[in-house]
Amino acid sequence: MTVISKDFHVLDTALGPVVFHAPSYRLFQVDEETAERVGAAESMTDEELERLQKTLIGKTDGHQAFRPKTSLLGDHAQLNGFYLFVSQQCNLACTYCYGDGGEYRKNKMNMDETTARNFVDRFLTGESPTYVVNFFGGEPFLNFSLMQKVVAYAKEKGKERGFGCRSR
Repeated sequence: MTVISKDFHVLDTALGPVVFHAPSYRLFQVDEETAERVGAAESMTDEELERLQKTLIGKTDGHQAFRPKTSLLGDHAQLNGFYLFVSQQCNLACTYCYGDGGEYRKNKMNMDETTARNFVDRFLTGESPTYVVNFFGGEPFLNFSLMQKVVAYAKEKGKERGFGCRSR
């Protein structure tokens, strides 16, 4: 993965090069030339970077310096599947763990309620017929009180916005 700024990442995939735009959570399949130019962004001017962002996220000014093939999520697709990383703590210490056996480089942090509420406010809009939120972590149940608050808040916001929520 090549990071061109905190906003763009170039990924080599089976589909070919793909650009991920972090703020909009959009993926774009791009041609090789565009991938190379995005990868060379460290040498781009601020104007060129701005043009890239406008082109990829659909705010073009008519100047096509970059050529995205397609948005992999579609022009009007809404995100509807999420992993909410609520805890970096774990009490299992599995030897195969991707999080250093549950140690996470000693940064055993938990998501706070403000961050979780911001997630619900931003992504559970009611524009999608279904949302799936997976609580993830180390061991997410070590932050069970936040999980309960997220479910309750999502149900409250769903009622306000005209859609239902259920938990399994």
